[in-house]
Amino acid sequence: MLVWLPMREKLSLICSSINPIFVAEALFEITLTRFSGDILPATDAGIVLSIADRLASLVGLFASGCQPSSTNDPFGLRRISYGLVQVLVEKDRNLDLKQALELAAEVQHIKVDASTIDDVRAKDPSRVLSQFNITVPMVATINSNAMTYN
Repeated sequence: MLVWLPMREKLSLICSSINPIFVAEALFEITLTRFSGDILPATDAGIVLSIADRLASLVGLFASGCQPSSTNDPFGLRRISYGLVQVLVEKDRNLDLKQALELAAEVQHIKVDASTIDDVRAKDPSRVLSQFNITVPMVATINSNAMTYN
């Protein structure tokens, strides 16, 4: 995905001095989850990279004007959001979403306005959380609500 390139460039610089097996596993885990019922990232590096990739994709695509509509989501932004929430909840991670989106905006190759970050926070995660209420226990939903509105 095009919006993933800034992160990949930074990773190539970092990874030159790290165990190649560790790097390969973490890079594979970026893609998890790929489908319903798939495994989640297991390593800390994989979890961080998976979260960073989803945040970068959301910010980059929203900044490019590719927001989903009520009937159309050609870039799978809802699926990306759901994957982000799923990793955070099931791996029991906390995240200041606003700060994380701002960091993701800094590495984009296109200009990202503050209003874009507000759009991502207001539109996608809140929809995902309402769908998430149906599929996970209430405790996880409460945790994810706290994560989104920090």
